[in-house]
Amino acid sequence: MQTTQKINVLNVKRNLDKMYSGATRVVFDILNTLEGDKFNNNLFSLNIDKKYANKNHLNFKICRKKLFGNSFSKRVHFDNKASDFINKGNFDLVIGHGDNLYQDILYLHNCVHLAHELIHNEPLPEDNQLNLFHTKLLNSRNFKRIIANSNLMKSDLIARFNISEDIIDVIYPSFNPNTFYVQNATSIKNNKNILGIKENEIVIGFVTSGDFQKRGLDNFIKIIEDLPDSIIKNVKILIVGKGDLPEIKK
Repeated sequence: MQTTQKINVLNVKRNLDKMYSGATRVVFDILNTLEGDKFNNNLFSLNIDKKYANKNHLNFKICRKKLFGNSFSKRVHFDNKASDFINKGNFDLVIGHGDNLYQDILYLHNCVHLAHELIHNEPLPEDNQLNLFHTKLLNSRNFKRIIANSNLMKSDLIARFNISEDIIDVIYPSFNPNTFYVQNATSIKNNKNILGIKENEIVIGFVTSGDFQKRGLDNFIKIIEDLPDSIIKNVKILIVGKGDLPEIKK
């Protein structure tokens, strides 16, 4: 009986220990998509949610070497360790997530340069540690394809780094409708009780795993402040994320 050899896949991501992180969830979504008889999934990381990895029978390698120096130095050291692991691993497909210079598919999760420009109204400083690594990563062209998480990112990559649109694919982040869109009235009522919210009150949520400034909390607040008093009196605001909360005038 002839057996088919599995495709040996490696995902490289520095941090995989925070399951609420969007990038971490994308990595595990890829692993779930490639599971089965055709693929052998591997991970290389500084840290990982071992409970999840063991539950899903994932092959993972933790980079044990302590990384010293500034952010750029740590990224270079991690890339060196990842490159050594890749060269020894005989992998058929390497998927990088912005933390290593050599891969078949580069999966980008953030518009590092554009986000800074939109938030601070100025270019990302040339000596910024993240800027140094990402610029080197994108200028090196050591990838066959790029996955962008939006058409906005795709356009920025083409304009800023002169990357051919023929090698860029757009895949928007996924979400679990069972988690983020609760249609069950009983669940909604129970959750309101837990939060001390009256049943007739409307809940407007701003939920993010990232920082408030980058996610546009200021714009959200402006929208809330523009709501008529007749509506806002029956509204409760639920804000989840990282950063300082601005004052709401209403």
